Amino acid sequence: MNFEDLSNAPSNNPSNKPSNKPSNKTTKLLITGVSIVVLLILIVAFFKLTSKPSVSASLTELLEKPFTVDYNIQNSINSKLMGVTDKFIFYANQDGLYRINKDGSNKTQIDTGLISNINIYQGNIYYSKNPVSADSISNRNTAVQIVKQSLEGKNKTEILSYQCQRISSILVVNDIILYKPVVFVPDGKTNDSGEPSGSLVSKLMAATLDGQENTELPDDTYEKKYMMSYPYTQSELDSHLRADYPDVVVKTSRYALGNKKFFEVHSITDPKYVALFSLNRDDNNLNLIMRFDPPVVDDITSTVYLNGFAYNDNNLYYILTERKRVSDSLEEKFDLYRLDINTNEIRLIDNIYMSAGF
Repeated sequence: MNFEDLSNAPSNNPSNKPSNKPSNKTTKLLITGVSIVVLLILIVAFFKLTSKPSVSASLTELLEKPFTVDYNIQNSINSKLMGVTDKFIFYANQDGLYRINKDGSNKTQIDTGLISNINIYQGNIYYSKNPVSADSISNRNTAVQIVKQSLEGKNKTEILSYQCQRISSILVVNDIILYKPVVFVPDGKTNDSGEPSGSLVSKLMAATLDGQENTELPDDTYEKKYMMSYPYTQSELDSHLRADYPDVVVKTSRYALGNKKFFEVHSITDPKYVALFSLNRDDNNLNLIMRFDPPVVDDITSTVYLNGFAYNDNNLYYILTERKRVSDSLEEKFDLYRLDINTNEIRLIDNIYMSAGF
């Protein structure tokens, strides 16, 4: 049948008006077209999810700049709760962020909230600020801020905010901010306490100092550039301790000054004390600087540990944390100390926090 025969064929339309009903061919074309569009959307979404994040040229240039690990960088890596300048000590406790003179005078609160990851960089202090309390951050994400202000406590600025459980570390170097948010990913279930269950995923992010550029890094290549090296390995420390201190383990608080390494140990037998040692590559002389035995009050034994080190002007600063469980609550006390590395003289600067029930 030719096209003329088709045009003269009887119509099924009783009014002989043109039919608006699409033909089978048109319907098939529409379905095919929609399917292709949906397929393309799925393909784009897949590549977005599976492809590695890209880093802008300006951030890449900053990340690849050479740098020297100075004391501010080492302080930031070693102590999340403390930063030291020639004039001030900055520290965070359960109440907020404080600035105090090195002699312990003129204590001033300069921010509130759950503060951590203190960095000193080019006349400013940088830190993370979580708006929720420490006992409620496990199974939720919230807007955690990265904040900066001057060392004098002025020009406080929120640089950026990230939806996560917490920010585990910050390093400010080469005009960039490297930070690691930990994101809670729920699995749609609940735990025995009725809270959402799920997993924690860590990311490595980089941002400019003004927060205008902020991106996830594709791998840990940049992070490896900032790994600290120490005069002694863990196994070497163990071998030096074994003869006179066989029942201790080396903990994470440690600091390197040239060929000398300062480090914290905990005893594994009663009384479970904490001790501060130094060991020097020049003579391999193991030196016990401080031993702190946990007090026992009303048959309640405390646990003690150091909370990292920060160095400035021939002094190491550290926070000694004491914890004990009273009834159903965990009570804490933070004491700020200074160690003169030339004389090994230790001085208590201030009690910087004590919970109400301690």
